[in-house]
Amino acid sequence: MNERGVHMIKLATVFSGIGAIEQAFIQKGLDDEIVFACDNGDIDIDVNYEEELNKVRNMKSIAEKKEYVEKLYKTKSRKTNFVEQSYKANYTIKDDNFFYDVKLLDGNDFKNKVDLFVGGSPCQSFSIAGARGGFEDARGTLFYEYARLVREIQPKVFIYENVYGVLTHDKGNTWKVMQNIFDELGYYYKWDILNAKDYGVPQGRRRLFVVGFKSKDEYEKFEFPKPIQLDLTMQDLLLENAKEGNVAYKDGKLVVLKKEGQETNPKLFLSQKLIDYVMSPRNQKFLS
Repeated sequence: MNERGVHMIKLATVFSGIGAIEQAFIQKGLDDEIVFACDNGDIDIDVNYEEELNKVRNMKSIAEKKEYVEKLYKTKSRKTNFVEQSYKANYTIKDDNFFYDVKLLDGNDFKNKVDLFVGGSPCQSFSIAGARGGFEDARGTLFYEYARLVREIQPKVFIYENVYGVLTHDKGNTWKVMQNIFDELGYYYKWDILNAKDYGVPQGRRRLFVVGFKSKDEYEKFEFPKPIQLDLTMQDLLLENAKEGNVAYKDGKLVVLKKEGQETNPKLFLSQKLIDYVMSPRNQKFLS
């Protein structure tokens, strides 16, 4: 409970990135307590993950496990986890509750301690624009880690997100495998493809969302949100039309508070190579 006597939703995320669900909580005025976040900042280390996870499981405390994994990263790589830095700068989370590697996270430490567990394993393996290596791509196997953590943590609700290309990858076989795994978790779940442009964001961005519930009653009551009218275009949000700080969410919608522009730093312009990619005919679906 917070100081107003309102239940704090116990939130946990993996592949936490910029903290999309955390930002959504802020915009909706929801009270949450971050049980843990986990992101390796796109740092790859060369270890035997099966052996290392077994070592982690045999350690006595969460603190000991966290310290061990972070030492592994410092030993194997000199890179800085910038995701950790930005996440901690934007959200209220104890240092002890940010973890480095989903593959070395022991979900049993958080069993029945999480209300909502959220994650979207890296999408490059299934993206229409990517190589689409699927489960043969090491990043694709991170879906299994997400499922493992759901099984160990037993959250009341989970949300899994990925690109819509998952559905068509390998002629639909990848999605069948994923559905079988969701079925084995013992949750009641629903899934749908949602497009950002149908929810107030002027960008064609389709994503697969899977929402699972331990409670059948909650599952039956849940419905995906209905589309809302799009009032803005990408043109409205250009810096020359919407000065930094003049764009915000109001009553659940993205709005331009004041139509006032500013000059754009040349360093922020897209490279010609990226412009050609975005403007190519096959990618026009990204634009509104």
